[in-house]
Amino acid sequence: MMRSLRPAAMALAAVAVVVIVSRLPGAAGQGSRSTSVFRLGAVLSSVNETRTMQDARKGYEMFAATMNASAGGRGLRVGGRDGELYFKFRLTSLDDHNDAASHSALVERLLTEDDVHFMLGSHPKFAIQESDMANATGKILYHCCVGPDEVYKAGFRNVFGVTVTNRRYTELMVSSINLNAIDRVAIVRQADNIFTNTTCGAAVDFLSRFHQTVDVRNEEDGGNRTRVPLLTPVINYTQSEVEGQPDWFRQYVEDLRASRAEAVIACALLPEGRRLFDALHEARYPLKSFFITSGPTREDWVADLDPTAADSLLSAAQWSTEVQYEDSFFGKTREYSANFTEMFGSAPSALAAGASAVGYTLSEAIKSAFRTCDIMASEGDADRLLFNASMKCEDQRNITGYERVRLSLKALNMDTFFGKVRFDEYQRNIGMDPVTTQIQVNGTGYKHIVAVLPVEAASASLVMPAENAYRNTCIAGQFLSQQPEHFFDPCQRCERGQVTYQEDEPSCRSCPPYHYWENETSCVVCPETTELSEAVTGGIGIESCVCKEHYYHREVNNSGEECLKCPDGAVCGEGIEGGVRGGICPEAGFWIEVDTKQVYECEDPGNCLGGCNLTGQCRTGHSGRLCSDCEEGYYNFVGQCYSCLPSPVFISMVVALLVAWYILNVVVSSNVASLDMLLSWAQLANIIGEVDLNWPETLSFMFNVANILDFDVDILSPSCLLTWSYKQNFI
Repeated sequence: MMRSLRPAAMALAAVAVVVIVSRLPGAAGQGSRSTSVFRLGAVLSSVNETRTMQDARKGYEMFAATMNASAGGRGLRVGGRDGELYFKFRLTSLDDHNDAASHSALVERLLTEDDVHFMLGSHPKFAIQESDMANATGKILYHCCVGPDEVYKAGFRNVFGVTVTNRRYTELMVSSINLNAIDRVAIVRQADNIFTNTTCGAAVDFLSRFHQTVDVRNEEDGGNRTRVPLLTPVINYTQSEVEGQPDWFRQYVEDLRASRAEAVIACALLPEGRRLFDALHEARYPLKSFFITSGPTREDWVADLDPTAADSLLSAAQWSTEVQYEDSFFGKTREYSANFTEMFGSAPSALAAGASAVGYTLSEAIKSAFRTCDIMASEGDADRLLFNASMKCEDQRNITGYERVRLSLKALNMDTFFGKVRFDEYQRNIGMDPVTTQIQVNGTGYKHIVAVLPVEAASASLVMPAENAYRNTCIAGQFLSQQPEHFFDPCQRCERGQVTYQEDEPSCRSCPPYHYWENETSCVVCPETTELSEAVTGGIGIESCVCKEHYYHREVNNSGEECLKCPDGAVCGEGIEGGVRGGICPEAGFWIEVDTKQVYECEDPGNCLGGCNLTGQCRTGHSGRLCSDCEEGYYNFVGQCYSCLPSPVFISMVVALLVAWYILNVVVSSNVASLDMLLSWAQLANIIGEVDLNWPETLSFMFNVANILDFDVDILSPSCLLTWSYKQNFI
């Protein structure tokens, strides 16, 4: 295993053409060790859109340098039944300057003049062209950087690809969109590019797997949910079209706003992806999910993006420096990245890592191809090892070593720092998932490109839905809603009865104990002698402040004002059976003034019933202040109200009383002096008894007897026949 090299050795080994190493002494002997060279060739552009192939060149060189420095500088160990040999790799890298004719000529040169053993792949632009040429010569072409399925489905027998299909770039991301219930997804793609066209074509298929329509809440329709299409029409453009219309992406963003799109999947190349990003940022249009196929995985593309707008931006790649993969040669992904950075002064891209993975898996296929064969007869010569059809092996198949390498590569199934490598029937890698990356911005504004999917290889958790980067600050009385339907307007007003006091509070809250709700920003403590009762108005307004137990309000419906202490002879607040807070009711034997709420003790406690029916405080027949009057149809006799007698009975009583009065006051009293004195006393006692001085019960009884002896006119109950008052009594 070779996980770290000295910088000087790495730099020396990184020369594009590695010097052929001569065989060690004694190479001809059985079981002796020897060295030789496997020749690798690649045509890699350095200009225009294909200049990214210089990343692939560095990846190939990284593999060759690391492998050649392994085993104490002896290189790849190939073990057979009869011994082991060591080989190094020589890479010849040529530049076609992004010209198709030049590319063909240079590929031809590598295959014929340089007679390379293995061709290493180039840009997708030339994939079909060089695949056809390599296949025609019977040489293995191993692509590092070609995603479109069309290259592999062409059926080239000797063509392999370490990358997974670009059609899966959006698969895990679309699944996350579905899990997060993001409704309106818009797709825009460059239609005249095979990579962008097929990537977004697959995205449509992935979205359609989950549902064709979704329920969307319509705030303008009272919050009702209606069925709407999940997919807006896919918008296609060509490179020449957008180059000729500077405002094309600005208009597209306005269309997104009109349709209230929540997510955008953009299959665009580097320049167009940046123009779309800038147009969205310029319009301050937020998205719950924003995916661009090219750009956000590259540090140079991300470097000058506005951190606020770039946060949570998604992309996909074959690989990322953040993924958690490992093998026994390069080590962990981060170890590979550190060694690459030490060698070249910059972090590896997915293209560079794919190229290194091509070299590593090819070397493993070579090792595996000859494990059961007699290899020492080749004397360490790579040509004799690869093209001798008479090599003896356990399977006794009469095939060349080169065919054994091809079959070994086809059957490969192994874990690498790049991910698992396993080929399908088209000889392209299906062993791993593409990496979904996301820009996550920390507190200092640093834009970190992290791997978020697949979960088992992720370096950070996916953030979805993204925050609304352009929202207003939520002020007091509002809260920052996380509900999907509030994404475009997350500052929501607190409901009646709830408050917030600070900016961007995540939720509203109820008022604290003993406080009533005044408005969305204010809770006020109830006045002294009162307490909060949510049963009254739900804690809304000062009306929710009711009297404490044993306190009452002087006026009706004046909740919220200070309360008065309950007086003697009354029951207040919760002490009232069936009563309400702030009410006051007299006890039995007491009478209350309805308007002033003043409580008085009744002259005859038995006449005052007490209770909360203030219109019926008196016993039957009694009425008026302190229940001292008689109701209509009743008359007062010795302090009590009695129902009036029938008229004939009443007239008979009047006649009898008048006769008795005449006999006592005219006939008897003129002859009996003591009786005259008794009647005079009765008159005086009757007058004194009318004065309310809270007489003792015995004196009150005596005054009632005097009232009878005095022949008080009230005994005759004249009010039962005609209007009778104190004026008539006086007369």
